[in-house]
Amino acid sequence: MRLRQGRYSLSPAERIKDRRDFSRIFRLGSRVRAPGFTIVFAPNQLGYSRIGISAGRRFGRAVQRNRAKRIFRELFRLHKHDLPRGVDYIFLPSKELFSRGWTRLEEDLMKAAERVQREMLRIRSLEDGADSEGRARSAQNLGVKSDESRR
Repeated sequence: MRLRQGRYSLSPAERIKDRRDFSRIFRLGSRVRAPGFTIVFAPNQLGYSRIGISAGRRFGRAVQRNRAKRIFRELFRLHKHDLPRGVDYIFLPSKELFSRGWTRLEEDLMKAAERVQREMLRIRSLEDGADSEGRARSAQNLGVKSDESRR
């Protein structure tokens, strides 16, 4: 898999650490399943993407959980330029994570990224539709004609 030119660091701002952020993403987010992991994602208003990793005790011992976290951080660091921007991602490992090679994990991430992209386009189009309807309704309530109501 070829990498793009650019920065491949992972700054502290690109990590989700706050419990409220995790709760918001789990509550409002969508899920994409891939072999070895699940991605829970939700739009953010930051203009850049962030990563969170949730590897609970039922996943395995500390050594396995930490290895899974390192794998996900590295996948995100190398491929964040290929993922939709302005999205918070939480990676959830599954037992088959370690049985997949690095190349297959990268391929799985890219396939999952395509599904995330489609879902984000759908979510944003719904938001835009709701916004324009809301603006049209509020403009009608004020007696002002908006662009949508003039048509």
